[in-house]
Amino acid sequence: MKKNAAEKLYAFYDLGSAKMNIETVMELSDKEIILFNAPILEGAYATAAQVQMDEKPEVIKENLKSIEIK
Repeated sequence: MKKNAAEKLYAFYDLGSAKMNIETVMELSDKEIILFNAPILEGAYATAAQVQMDEKPEVIKENLKSIEIK
């Protein structure tokens, strides 16, 4: 299995059980995993654009609040 070399990962989910799985991985992983409560498609697209602009995770999280899943 090939490992992801990134130290920081941005995570999105589509179902509650997927969120629980990500939270479990966050506890077990030595990587920084940032979990966003935004729709997977829109959130990932918006985040990818912001990462390309070198935005900080805090700024990305703030920008995604308008589409956040409640």
